[in-house]
Amino acid sequence: MQLKPLLQQTLNEMEWEDEIEFDPERETNRVGTKYQIDGQDYLLYVETEDAPCLISCFLYAPFRIPEKRHDDACVLANYFNANTRLGRLAIEGGQIQIGQCIDVEDATPSTTMITNMINTAANVARRTAKYFGTLAFTETPVSEVIKQYDAAVAVAVAEAEGQTEDVPDSL
Repeated sequence: MQLKPLLQQTLNEMEWEDEIEFDPERETNRVGTKYQIDGQDYLLYVETEDAPCLISCFLYAPFRIPEKRHDDACVLANYFNANTRLGRLAIEGGQIQIGQCIDVEDATPSTTMITNMINTAANVARRTAKYFGTLAFTETPVSEVIKQYDAAVAVAVAEAEGQTEDVPDSL
């Protein structure tokens, strides 16, 4: 299945002028661009592979994790990965990567699939950037960062359920 035309159609619909590049070693078509989330420039790559019919989206945070906090960042990424079904977070050379991938073999892929992948990655970034930032720019222990995240989730759940009284500070 040829996926490059679908990627180009997606770019056209989003009114992006970025060029799709072919990587002959990996046999992939890839486009990269800056993608703004909450006023920050993330790096976004969307990639297609005709065999095995994959569409992937990779979003990179605009800041790096210092080497001394690498292990803590991996613990936090694993915590997020275990508590969400929305892709995967990884720490690569200090960069925070949010990845999405879909196998479209024997399917009818659409531009909506690609834009949904991008939007999902952006939503994961919105929900996790603050906590990775805390690790990157403070000495806060990862256990405390996780407690802060859990407390924020508890508040959001309570608000969604209309219960704003007696929300615990942490789970």
